[in-house]
Formats: sequence, structure tokens, C-alpha cells
Amino acid sequence: MCIRDRTLRENRILAGELSLETAAEWLADNLEPGARVAVGAYSPFVDQSDFDVVGFNSLIDHPPEWFAAQGFDYVIAASGMYGRFYRDPARYADEIALYDQLFGAFELVRVFDDGFNEVRVYRVR
Repeated sequence: MCIRDRTLRENRILAGELSLETAAEWLADNLEPGARVAVGAYSPFVDQSDFDVVGFNSLIDHPPEWFAAQGFDYVIAASGMYGRFYRDPARYADEIALYDQLFGAFELVRVFDDGFNEVRVYRVR
């Protein structure tokens, strides 16, 4: 990480503008109580006492239609997981294609980006 990116990240941390925290607050305030939520690795906290939360190491282990068939209302992805593939597209073309397919299948509800980590919230149905 270059000095500019590190400084930007540190300033945002000090200012309290972390995408994971902002996203967690927004999810708690805006998702319907009891919503079924698929949460990928490195995603924000989603309270299991308020929502039906299932964690996944890799969201691309399942095709988009699987999430609908399993009754998920939302899919939450964080660049802490998917970003690594997009940084080396020649090496990870297959993974990128699967993430693009997943992201393209659902309605993008909200994006949180603090310049370091991006969180995407998708509506399944």
C-alpha cells in the first residue's frame, strides 16, 4: 500500500468513516426485520438476533439462482474478499466472471466505500 493510500485510510479511520461500520449501521436500520441475508467474507456485522444471517467464505461458491432458491433476500459482498481477484484479472478471470455474474443478477441497493474497503448490498428478490 502506497503512502497516499495509507494516509487516506488512516484519516478516514480517525474520522470514523469506515465503510464496514457505516454499512453495519445502515443494514440494522434499513433491512426488514427477519430478512434472510447472505454475508460474504470480510463483510460488515449483521445482527443474527434481528436477521436470518448465513455467512459464506466465498459467495461465488453458489450461482445467483441458488441464493433465490434458498430464500435469501439480500447478498452482502465486501471488496476485502472479491477485490483481490479484480486486482489481478489475468490470473483470476474465472473468479471475476463469477462475481460479475453474481453482481449482475441482483439489484444493487447500496454501496459503501471508504477508499479502502467497498461493501455492496444486493437485493435478491
